[in-house]
Amino acid sequence: MTSDSSNKASRRKPTKREPARPTTPIDPHYSKLTRKSTLGSTQHRVSSVKEAQAQNRMEVTQRMEAQPSDNEGEVQEQYIGFEPLLHETHRRVYGNESGKRASVTADSKFALIAALVALIVFFAGGYYLWSHRPVRITVNDSPLEIRIGSTLDEVYAASGAANTPGNLVSLGGNLLEEGTGYRYSSNLGDQPLSLEEMSAFRVHGGEVLWFGDGWDRTEDYDVASYNDIPPRLAFEGEGGAVGYVKQWGVAGRQETRVGKVSGETIEGVTAQDSRDCIVALRDIVPANEERLVAIAFDGGPDANYTESCLQILEQHDAKATFFFSVDNVNANLEQAKKVVASSSQVCCKTNPAVELTALGQDDLVAELNHTHDTLADLIGVDSTILRPTNGAFSHETWLMSQGIMAATVAWNTNGLDWTTPGAEAIVENALAGVRPGSVISLLDGGGDRSQTVEALPAIIERLQADGYRLVTISELLASDPEVPADVASGNAHMPADATWPVEIVESVG
Repeated sequence: MTSDSSNKASRRKPTKREPARPTTPIDPHYSKLTRKSTLGSTQHRVSSVKEAQAQNRMEVTQRMEAQPSDNEGEVQEQYIGFEPLLHETHRRVYGNESGKRASVTADSKFALIAALVALIVFFAGGYYLWSHRPVRITVNDSPLEIRIGSTLDEVYAASGAANTPGNLVSLGGNLLEEGTGYRYSSNLGDQPLSLEEMSAFRVHGGEVLWFGDGWDRTEDYDVASYNDIPPRLAFEGEGGAVGYVKQWGVAGRQETRVGKVSGETIEGVTAQDSRDCIVALRDIVPANEERLVAIAFDGGPDANYTESCLQILEQHDAKATFFFSVDNVNANLEQAKKVVASSSQVCCKTNPAVELTALGQDDLVAELNHTHDTLADLIGVDSTILRPTNGAFSHETWLMSQGIMAATVAWNTNGLDWTTPGAEAIVENALAGVRPGSVISLLDGGGDRSQTVEALPAIIERLQADGYRLVTISELLASDPEVPADVASGNAHMPADATWPVEIVESVG
């Protein structure tokens, strides 16, 4: 017993060492140089602590091997006791620095947001002041300062003008009630303002306004009945190579009205004026006298000649327009498709055996619809440009056509190749009187057209040598600023809000 007690006494419990504390505090407000010096000193102490830990770990291991295992927990504490020093040193060196960086970043973001808000407020306030600034105007010969953008009612109130208001009157103009009409009338300079203009008026500055007595106001009414006023057909020009719809007609409207206060009935009141349809008959005049001409082939497609004409055009970098009839397309569909796929144009040609000017309205409409719709189905060509049989399309034919076609094309020079006068004669005939905007008529079908094929290269080469460019009918129409763009496109259909005329009026020019 005594021996064990003395042995325990000799193995005293080791005294724990207190962790070494840094003698110099790490101040986050030190200069970079001071911070770097302090950091170096601290790193040196950390290195010393790590060396002490390693030494202590070695001693603990030796003691554990030499001493009984029941003291292992006490000896282990010597090693554990060094950990707080390392953690504390790391916190002092790095913890405060990262906190400072976070604080600086947050402050910078706050300052930036505050600056942006201040800038927005500044510009918003400036815009408000500018858009509400006072400006000077003149009212009834007196100067007035008023906020920009003010309405006419606000100007009238600010001016102190005192005018006699108008009266309420019946549909027939009879007095119903005094002083309940419009408060005032107004002029802007020398120009009287309509009710719509008075409502839309806003002050900009510098205006000269006059206020006068108010207008009478007509009582409200109910529409008992109405009828449309159809437009009329007017022609512009005496004739030419082309005819086209320059202006689509719009129906007017007449109403029978019944006054809500007086009960008076007024018939035939025009609620909307009609707008006449205008067809222009003239030659094409390209803008700036551009040297453009168009060759218009007729009689095809033909199995023997159409493709030859197309190849010659392509070899000379030239274009033309081919007017195809339904029967010929049905007979030579592949030839027609080749022209459609080329740079040239395909338009409508009515049945050569049918003289359109001899048809009544029903037969005419049927022929025009059949030609247009069938070509659209067979070769995908939606064309509202027509070559009528023999180029004939009279005023009465236009009136009966119901707006199915928007343009007709005849010619102003003709190769007369149907007479087979020989290739040289065809060339001279085709070029006689050619000028910018000319339409040259040739045939690619309907008989022996070998002379036309022979003459075509010379016609193209002489035109090109004279500075002309051979284009399609649509391109020729588009070169003239008088021709509406939808008509020139080749597929101008009558708008949904338009109405075709039912009578012809005198020429408009």
